[in-house]
Amino acid sequence: MGRIKIKDIEGSEADVRKLFQKSGCSLAHYLKIDDRKKIHVVWLWIFLAAFFIDASCVWTNIFSPEWQKVAVLGLFLLPSLLAVLVHFNYRNWALTTIVAFSGLILILIATDTYSPGEVARRIGHAAEKKLETK
Repeated sequence: MGRIKIKDIEGSEADVRKLFQKSGCSLAHYLKIDDRKKIHVVWLWIFLAAFFIDASCVWTNIFSPEWQKVAVLGLFLLPSLLAVLVHFNYRNWALTTIVAFSGLILILIATDTYSPGEVARRIGHAAEKKLETK
């Protein structure tokens, strides 16, 4: 096992790790690396609620044609923003992908491109095809 040197601390990896664990100090704090700030989870819920309300309004056609265009633009903006915020907070590609695809599915349903039943069938067929190839 090799030796490592971090600023003025030198030793084996296990020794350096034990030193930081026993002293209660973090390596990031010692190296003066700022911790990444997260967006409060309340904002994620606010954007999610706004997206759901916007999707419901577009799906039920309660807006005039002029405002319907604005609502559809919001329908594309909100899930994109939500996916970016989720990725910024959690740095998890699987979660970001799930949020993005869920938003896309809701957009397709809200704009009457697909019905909810048709979306369910398509997802089911895609899952079956994926499982057959493995």
